[in-house]
This record gives sequence, structure tokens and C-alpha cells, in this order.
Amino acid sequence: MFRSHKPSEIFLCLLSTVLAGSFSQSAELPKSLNAVIEANCVECHDDIEAKGGLDLYSLEWNWADPHTAELWVKVHDQLASGEMPPKKKSKLDAESRKSAVADLAGLIVQTEEEVSAIQGRAVSRRLNRFEYENVLRDLLHDPYLKIA
Repeated sequence: MFRSHKPSEIFLCLLSTVLAGSFSQSAELPKSLNAVIEANCVECHDDIEAKGGLDLYSLEWNWADPHTAELWVKVHDQLASGEMPPKKKSKLDAESRKSAVADLAGLIVQTEEEVSAIQGRAVSRRLNRFEYENVLRDLLHDPYLKIA
């Protein structure tokens, strides 16, 4: 049997398709970040060992996927704080770290700005019964309207 879709369902499907298409393309990682990852990170975070559940070989720049976006932010935070790569295993100098962190932060901010330009900053949510009643009062210009 044919199921009719609500306009909001269709809009959400179209929006998710557009967002997935526009942000799933792998962005080129900056050279400084790529060099730091290749020299210091992939020994432990490759597709074989994947310490901490992080595989940097298969991690793409897919900002439409919240899990992937969260992983990139964690990579940034670990690099910025100096926790990764471990000082015992790595010879990463401060200048390379600073450059990689700045480039990654710039890429994260740029992608977030693109997402917010399309989606906006407000989050959709459902109204509770009191908020709904107040909205109807405002729209209908009836301050004494009782719905409940």
C-alpha cells in the first residue's frame, strides 16, 4: 500500500542527502598535519593495530557523520594538549605540533562554518504543551486561549 510522506519527512531526507553529498567528500588534509600523522601516529593507529580504536588510515574527513567529526576533534585535542603522540615514542618538535594543530583547527572551523551556513545554528525540537499553547496564543492573537 502507498504510504504518504509528511512534508517534514521529505524535507529531512532531502536535507540529509544534500549534506551527506556536500560534506562527505574527503577534504585534503593540510600537508603539515599529514606529515605529522604519517611520521608519528600511524605506527600505533593504523588499520592493523588501531590502538584506542582509532584507525587513521581509514578515517576520512566526513563531517556529515557525527562519529567521524567527533574523532577528528579528539585528534585535535590530543595533539593540542601534547598527550599524543607519546613523548617516549615520538620526536615531534613543538613547531611541527603547533603547525599541525593550527591547520587542523582551521579545517574544523571552516567545515563547521559551512555546515552552520546551510543548517543554521538553531536546533529543531518539539514544543511541550505549555509552549505550544503560548505559540498558538501569539499566532491567533488570543491571550485567553485555553487548549488543554
